[in-house]
Amino acid sequence: MGTSSQWVSVAIAAVWFPALMILGPRFFGIKSLIKPALTPLYFVSWVFVGLFFGIGMTFGWNAFRWPLVTLLVGCVVGIVVFGKLAQRNLRDASDGQVARRRLP
Repeated sequence: MGTSSQWVSVAIAAVWFPALMILGPRFFGIKSLIKPALTPLYFVSWVFVGLFFGIGMTFGWNAFRWPLVTLLVGCVVGIVVFGKLAQRNLRDASDGQVARRRLP
């Protein structure tokens, strides 16, 4: 499953990658990539992206072995589910409706 130093590397990558992807366009002034509203669902989907990136970067091809592949599949499911919920929430908010959806 990996050593503690590898999991620390995963945690660091899981924090820095989403932070740079979310805040990078704002910092560098790339207006076309800035989202108008950052919702909690948007952040949760990026946490799953960061975890997927961190595991893949740290473990390389060993990430496709049995214990780690379950985490990767869970990350992909989390990315899809929370990404769709964030997209729907943002679309409802842009239509003028106040979207107060709670997770089931």
